[in-house]
Amino acid sequence: MGRTNGAQMSAETEQYRKSNVEVSEAHQMRCLDAIGRFGWIRPKELAQIIWPQSENGQKFAERLLRLLRDKKHVLGRQLPGRSKAYVLTLRGAKAINEYHGSDFVTGVRWGRMENGVWVEPETWRHDLITTGVLINFEQQGYDVYHDWQIRRAHPDVMKIPDGIVVKGKNCYWIEVENSHKTGDHLISMCKSILAICDGKQEALMGIIPTASMIAYDQAATDYRGHKLDHLRRVTSGLGNLIEDPIKVVSVPLEIKNHGVSSVGKPVWVNIKPTKHQAIAQRIKKLKWVQTIYEDRPDDEYLKYETNDFVFSVTKEKSTGLHWAQKVRKGSGKQWWAISDSKDLWLDLAKVWDSPEPQD
Repeated sequence: MGRTNGAQMSAETEQYRKSNVEVSEAHQMRCLDAIGRFGWIRPKELAQIIWPQSENGQKFAERLLRLLRDKKHVLGRQLPGRSKAYVLTLRGAKAINEYHGSDFVTGVRWGRMENGVWVEPETWRHDLITTGVLINFEQQGYDVYHDWQIRRAHPDVMKIPDGIVVKGKNCYWIEVENSHKTGDHLISMCKSILAICDGKQEALMGIIPTASMIAYDQAATDYRGHKLDHLRRVTSGLGNLIEDPIKVVSVPLEIKNHGVSSVGKPVWVNIKPTKHQAIAQRIKKLKWVQTIYEDRPDDEYLKYETNDFVFSVTKEKSTGLHWAQKVRKGSGKQWWAISDSKDLWLDLAKVWDSPEPQD
């Protein structure tokens, strides 16, 4: 009886050992897969993927990453503060690619070396927030794609979303807002969002988006400590470009230790054309005619008259400048010199909407 029980226990022990080895290998492959998809990962985010319900998840993740480091499958990089990022080595990329036929690449060139010291990329915080958002959606059953993965698949595409999430017929292209974006960068992002709203965005990763999603740090501040309202800035930028109302999805984020600590409920936001955009659309419909000035026959001219004022614009061919004039009937006049910029029509609309001209 004793020998039989001993044999049974030995078999059970061996089965338990094999089971543990299989689980460990499965965890290693999941880790390498996550790094391959997101470009790099911290223990905290890895724990959210493999042990989302465990209080000891981060410790398990740290142990797993040490094991993979010892096997030379990953390389650790020190981030600002106390956290570490891990990237795939050539050996690690080969291991995961052979495991499930992927085409992941090494991340050892992520960042740069200065005087023998590794320096993190300027975008690492933004990339980390994107990873946190995508992990959250993945846990809700979405297929997710990080821009690290998208850029490799589409190297010739200029504007890439920060992420793509897909579930059934719903496909959202995500823009993560955590820094003060202005000028050409804001306009470029807004135009990408409009292309999606208009159904003109080409497919990436074989996917055509159905809507845009703006994930934003709701407690963000600038370098002076002043609160940044990312959502308002983006929606205002969109309002300055549209002629008809559009909808986007907004997702508020809470950030802690540079990463995403919570993701709020997605909310549809209705965006209407701004007052100046509505005026700009009216001005665009006016017809340019030959100038009224005999000494500048090549210049173009447009004019609009109301009961209260006369609005006119002269385009100087020699300089490329647009001179906008608003004259209140029975009063003085006000002149504005405007360069032929991307915001020309909005600039003209602001002249149209300017206060009472001074004599």
